[in-house]
Amino acid sequence: MAVNFNNETDQVNITVPAPISVSLTNPKSVSVSITDKGRKGDTGATGATGPQGIQGIQGEAGTNGTNGTNGTNGQDGADGADGQDGADGQDGADGTDGTFQLEDGDGTEVTISNGKEVKFVEGSGIDINWTDTSNGTDGDPYDLTFTVDHDAADNFVAEEHYRWDNDISGTATIHANNVPTLGSSNQTLAGDRTITTSGNDLDIVMTSGDSFEVKEGSNNLLSVNSNGMLKQAGGIPLNITMITSTANYASADQRFFPIGTSESPNTTLTGNSDYESHFCPPFNGKLLRVVCQFSLSDPGSTVVGFHKATNAGSFSTTASATSTVAPTFSNPHTNPTVFDFASGSTDFNAGDVLAFSFDATNTTYYVSATFVFALDPSNNY
Repeated sequence: MAVNFNNETDQVNITVPAPISVSLTNPKSVSVSITDKGRKGDTGATGATGPQGIQGIQGEAGTNGTNGTNGTNGQDGADGADGQDGADGQDGADGTDGTFQLEDGDGTEVTISNGKEVKFVEGSGIDINWTDTSNGTDGDPYDLTFTVDHDAADNFVAEEHYRWDNDISGTATIHANNVPTLGSSNQTLAGDRTITTSGNDLDIVMTSGDSFEVKEGSNNLLSVNSNGMLKQAGGIPLNITMITSTANYASADQRFFPIGTSESPNTTLTGNSDYESHFCPPFNGKLLRVVCQFSLSDPGSTVVGFHKATNAGSFSTTASATSTVAPTFSNPHTNPTVFDFASGSTDFNAGDVLAFSFDATNTTYYVSATFVFALDPSNNY
C-alpha cells in the first residue's frame, strides 16, 4: 500500500492492492478495511532469518457447524453389592393397664383394674350362673343367668304379686314371712290412707297371745288381744263395771263403805259382820275411780282408800292406794267429786277381796258412792 500527500491540493492518494479497500467517509477521516484475507505468498528461498514481521490482521470467525447426531445409550452398570442389615430396633415401653368403674344402686363406686375380679353374690331365692362361656364375641357373647325362685320362703309367691287396690276381691292373706318388715320393724305411712270395705269384711287374724294396738307415739290408745279383750289408754279394759254404796257416817274417823245400801258403815274389815264392806271381783281388773256426793255438811279434805287381800281375814286398814280431794260444798250437798285411781296401784285378780275406805277431815253424814272398775274377762273364762 502506498500513501502520497499532495500539498498543493491538500489531497492524500492511497494506492492499495485488492482486497483492501479504502473509503472516505469524511473530508478529514479515512477508513481502511480489509474485506478478505491476504493471499499466500510464494515460498521463498531459505534465507537468513529476517526480522520479525508485522502481525497480520485477525480474520473473521467462520460460520457455526451443524449439530452432531445423538450418541447411543450406554450399557447398564453392574448391580451394586447388598447393603448391610440395619440394627435391631429398641423394645417399646410397657403399656398401662386399663381400668373402669362399677357403681351400685345407691351410688357407691369401685375401680376395677387389671387382675381384679367382680363377684355376683347369690341370695335366698336367687341363683346366678354362667350358662354360656364360649367365644365371647359379639355374635356369641358370654351368658350370665339370674334365676329367681318366686316360691322361696322370703320371696313373693304369686298371690303376693297382687295389687291390693285392683286385684283383690273377697279375702286375701298377707304372708308375713315373705314381707320381713311386717314382723321385724314398725311401718310408717307416707300419707293418709283410707280402707273402704264396700260391703266386705275386713279381718285381722291374730295368733294366740298377739294383740292389735292403736297408739299415739308410745301411748296405747286402743288395743285388742287375741282373746277379744278391748283395752283403752293405759291398757285399761273397756269392760266397765260399777257398784254403789250409801250410808250415814256421822263421823270424821275412817270408815269402810258398805257394798249396797246400809245405814251403818263398818269401822273394821275383818270382823264377822264386816262382809257388808267386801267386794269379790269376778275377773282380773283395775279400780279406775270413785265418785262421791256428800250431804248435810262439808267433809273438807277427804281421803278415799283402796284395800286388797287374798282373803278377808288378811285385810289391812292401811290402804294400798289412795286419792285425796277437797269436795266443793254447796249446802246441803257437795258437787259429785271424782277420786281418780287410773294411775294408781289398783290392779286385782279374780278371787281377791276388795274394800274401800273413807276418811274425811270433818264430820260427814250421808255419802253416796259409785265405784268404777275395768274388768278383763279374756283370761278368766
